[in-house]
Amino acid sequence: MKPPAFQFYARDWLSSTLGMPWDVAGLYIHLLAWSWDNGPLPKSAIWRRRVIGPDAVRLWNGVKKRWKKTKDGWINERLEHQRRGQMTFASRGEKGAKARWQASPKHMPNRWPASASASASADLNKPAAARPVHFRVYAAIAGKVLKQTEDLDLAPSEIAEEFKRACAKQELPYDATITTKALDAAQAARTRRRA
Repeated sequence: MKPPAFQFYARDWLSSTLGMPWDVAGLYIHLLAWSWDNGPLPKSAIWRRRVIGPDAVRLWNGVKKRWKKTKDGWINERLEHQRRGQMTFASRGEKGAKARWQASPKHMPNRWPASASASASADLNKPAAARPVHFRVYAAIAGKVLKQTEDLDLAPSEIAEEFKRACAKQELPYDATITTKALDAAQAARTRRRA
């Protein structure tokens, strides 16, 4: 399944398009979005005239240096680098999840356990993944994940996947709400420490 979005770094965009006319910058982001969704831009000048319009030659010449001609069409190398990174990350996550499920399927619930109010003695008889876990444990894991992924330029969904993997390694139940809260708490704590 192809990734639905690419990372957009505002500062990089502003510095790389500094001095670029508005219509050329608009075409550039439009072509990036088109290429992300459809693959390489067709080589055909007819296609460009049809998509860009009557001013196609001038506008294309304004962005052409940011695209590389290949046998399949025109690609933006930075965009393709992001695509490869996202596909690799997704593939690793899929393989890891499959391996975890094959290794221990009954210890991998999808939702927060309903037994959170059960007595502690009853919880000791349950598998580790079915026991209620204090939120601070999740917040600590989230802090470690944020620290490990700090320099990787990952999207929030990719960081959430890393958090999910870290929970699975410790046989902790996973829940999307817990993920969001734990990552938000860890991010807030990191921001406070840096201030």
